[in-house]
Amino acid sequence: MTKGPMSTSMKFIRPGIVAGSFALLLAGGCQLSPAETADEKPITIGTSSVLAGLDPAGVYDAGSWAVFTNIYQNLLTFEPGSPTPKPDAAESCAFTSAALTTYRCELRDGLTFSNGNPLTAAAVERSFERILRIRDPLGPGPLFANLLSVDAKGSLVTFHLATADATWPSRIATGAGSIVDPAEFPSHRLREEKSASGSGPYVIASYTAGKSITLKPNADYRGAVTKRGVAIEVHYFETSQNVEEAWNARTVDIAYAGLPAATLAAIDPGDTDVRLSAGDSAEAHYLVLNMRSPQRPLGQPATRRALAALVDRGHLASEVFEHTVTPLYSLVPQGVVGHSTAFFDRYPEADPAYAAERLRSAGVTTPVRIRLGHQTGIAAVEARELKEQWEKDGLFRVELVEERDFTTYQKR
Repeated sequence: MTKGPMSTSMKFIRPGIVAGSFALLLAGGCQLSPAETADEKPITIGTSSVLAGLDPAGVYDAGSWAVFTNIYQNLLTFEPGSPTPKPDAAESCAFTSAALTTYRCELRDGLTFSNGNPLTAAAVERSFERILRIRDPLGPGPLFANLLSVDAKGSLVTFHLATADATWPSRIATGAGSIVDPAEFPSHRLREEKSASGSGPYVIASYTAGKSITLKPNADYRGAVTKRGVAIEVHYFETSQNVEEAWNARTVDIAYAGLPAATLAAIDPGDTDVRLSAGDSAEAHYLVLNMRSPQRPLGQPATRRALAALVDRGHLASEVFEHTVTPLYSLVPQGVVGHSTAFFDRYPEADPAYAAERLRSAGVTTPVRIRLGHQTGIAAVEARELKEQWEKDGLFRVELVEERDFTTYQKR
């Protein structure tokens, strides 16, 4: 299901709320001009989405990408509330053939990393190549599985794709497309240092792993953001309950990826102390299925089709997320090229009879026993609802497995 982000204005009377990505809030068009912020204290953000690491080749999570969008540049970036990427480090980007297999970007002139080193087309080429070369199991390599090669010539960067891919601009606008300095990031291994030089609108002032990171405006930034922001302090909490406690105690200005849906839904749009806006988001929740062995339950297409036929997306959106999200009936989020309603066309509503017939025709013994892994917070509530939907007619038996640590969750 896609999350519809709620973002605040930056003139805080009392704390603000962000239900989407604070990367979009900080690195997009919600910056304050210096005149508005000269006497402002740093904006504090509370979140349970911890920064897993500073090397884009080794992490693939929302908490890390939120920081990456601010300290690194991409060729393209997302504006707040829009799933359509626009140029950032690039002056322009476009497909150069009708086949959609060659994509070329021209860099802006005079870009530099915060350590003074020039940001060149060769640095962009190296940034993508090291992700494919390192192939870290927790990294974003799968996003670029369609990339055959990338080459740099002068100020031009050209991507050669194996097959047509209209979503390529959106892929390189994610945290996976962060441009890093070849002088700091080794080509064949991850960088372990707890600092990094980027070319984004912010630079790291301090960082304590698992606790907090402080960002300050980058005076040398040149890109999509036209207004200089204020200092940002991101505080990491273990659970979403801790985030809500900090929000209620007013020790944070913004609660990101932490407030329960019921709290968000209860906010009064007429409250003059909090200004909210809802917009499109490219964020989505997916069920990722283990199909590695035909002998395992999910190795058979019939089992997967039965699961899909039992999912009630509308109920998840209304009851679990309190109408703060919209149901997604495609692997591609709404607003992104390639979006469709494929699942709605196939499964317009939960259909236990269809699911039972699929399993019976394939000779699958019921109840099918599966394990559903999830994290804490709203993910746990979502998982419990899915378990109830799947078990309702006795076709499945679901064991829930909760994991607090995101890195461990990825490995499992």
